[in-house]
Amino acid sequence: MLVELDVETTGRPSPKSHIIEVAAVVLDPQFQEIGHFQSLANPGDEAMLLADPEALRVNRITPEMVRAAPPAEEVARRLRVWLDQFWGATFHAFNNEFDQWFLEKTPWTIKPRHWGECVMHAAMERMGSVGALGTRYDGTPKYPKLSEAAAFFKVPYGEGHRALHDCRIAGKVHAEIIRQRINEEECDPNDETLYLTDYGM
Repeated sequence: MLVELDVETTGRPSPKSHIIEVAAVVLDPQFQEIGHFQSLANPGDEAMLLADPEALRVNRITPEMVRAAPPAEEVARRLRVWLDQFWGATFHAFNNEFDQWFLEKTPWTIKPRHWGECVMHAAMERMGSVGALGTRYDGTPKYPKLSEAAAFFKVPYGEGHRALHDCRIAGKVHAEIIRQRINEEECDPNDETLYLTDYGM
């Protein structure tokens, strides 16, 4: 099984930034969704005073929505209980580095050992091999956005930047990458490295 996670936050990774929404979907070995978790989370008034307005504009989560949400500590507890149902599954995010940074912090405390490959890096490898990535000013390839990866792998995207939507799209992109690996006979379909490969996020 695969567990795909996504968070929406009050800003970029920094001591003043906090999770305000978290979601996860679990995919069975045929890549069908068999469960999901989603909740807004209230990190407290002080944390919201430090929120980056641009982050809230992008994720469309208002301070009023956050104030009405359960405390972050309660949501973190519920998330851990939900994840415990899928013991042995690997955790993935489109951008592992971002989501993992937040989800390893208190009160979320998801252990590093649970994390598998980064979907963005896996997509980047595929897209780069056919020249489907943009380039930076210095000529190096850009990391793909989730919307760009979805377009490349022919996954309908819709309106993004909410946690449940984005982890579902990342899961579909990830599933397509794994299907391509299997079809190209890069790996044994029963080989756990299909899910555990670490692309260095």
